[in-house]
Amino acid sequence: MNSQSHHFSESEVGRMAVMMFRAIEYCHANGIAHRDLKLDNWLFEKNNGELKLIDFGSSCENYKLGFSYVQSRMYRAPEIVFECPYEHPMDIWSVGCILFEIANNTPLFPAQDQNELLEFFTITLGEIPIHL
Repeated sequence: MNSQSHHFSESEVGRMAVMMFRAIEYCHANGIAHRDLKLDNWLFEKNNGELKLIDFGSSCENYKLGFSYVQSRMYRAPEIVFECPYEHPMDIWSVGCILFEIANNTPLFPAQDQNELLEFFTITLGEIPIHL
């Protein structure tokens, strides 16, 4: 799906959000973390308007969480950036970033590297807690 070439209405974004969260809910309920949710990993079927989650190459089962490199940079959750323990909520963070991008035709955190990503977090979310 390429949001850069199409402006989506608020109701279309809402419909996509429901489909995305249902797909992620299904994965998580079955013990799967996708770990690389990004705009490119959603297939939009023109015939029926459905979204399909694809590319499970980085996914894992619950007991295998813990690898240090997961998630594409623009969709990377703070716990991944700070190398903290992570679980399924990192997928929810990525979906939020994707929905922002679809709704606004621009990424929420268009960072070129990890340091710039931290800068975007600070600008957007406020100061990073010292314990992190």
